Amino acid sequence: MRLNSMPLCLATAIMYSFQCFGDNSNDTPCGTYTSDLFPMALCQGKKIEEASIDQLQSYLSNGDITSQQLAICYIQRIWQTDDYINAVLELNPDFLEIAAALDAER
Repeated sequence: MRLNSMPLCLATAIMYSFQCFGDNSNDTPCGTYTSDLFPMALCQGKKIEEASIDQLQSYLSNGDITSQQLAICYIQRIWQTDDYINAVLELNPDFLEIAAALDAER
């Protein structure tokens, strides 16, 4: 009797495709896709990578970061990662002027 290994191969391929899903209770990164590959630099001494909107608004209202500085930090982040993810189609060429106007309002 000849065994067909196709179902086993298919099941194995599916299992490994979804190895990152579900509970990752041992806190180990799945594969090599971690934030360590693309560390984001501090923006004017502040970590904005995972900052909430409230935190960003606080930085702006306290004068820790200006809108222009924040915009530049995010543009640098786009330049850092876009060659790999190819997600940004177009940047507003007036972003600095818009940010300056927002700084003047603040």
